[in-house]
Amino acid sequence: METLIRKYRNKELYDLNCSESILYAANEYYNFKLSKNALSMMSGFGGGVYEKHLCGVVSGSVAVLGILFNGKVSNGTDLLKTAVNEFKQEFRKHYEEIDCQFLTDNYSTEEDGCNPMIFKAAEILKEVVSNVKLNALLK
Repeated sequence: METLIRKYRNKELYDLNCSESILYAANEYYNFKLSKNALSMMSGFGGGVYEKHLCGVVSGSVAVLGILFNGKVSNGTDLLKTAVNEFKQEFRKHYEEIDCQFLTDNYSTEEDGCNPMIFKAAEILKEVVSNVKLNALLK
């Protein structure tokens, strides 16, 4: 997944924000086959919905989890809720908050911008998806 994130973060080839980058990479990685129009739904979520609120990486990841787990229940457990909460918990372990302003103030750099956070979020997303799927099978 990191290779795909790097592909979509390449500003010479793509002009995607953080949220779009996650969805584009996940679309290819998980073979969602989303249309260009469907992919564009994340365009307004970058930069914390343009107001530095909920981080676009988080909203993009939640969108991916929605595609994978919406409406799925295992032994009475809502898998989407489980996945979203696990993602947020793991993201906060690394970055404390999910607020764009806090994250850009503390983790974004002039040279790399938010790319290191985007790469880490993709790694967390992939782990959460695997964990939730595995736990659903074990129940």
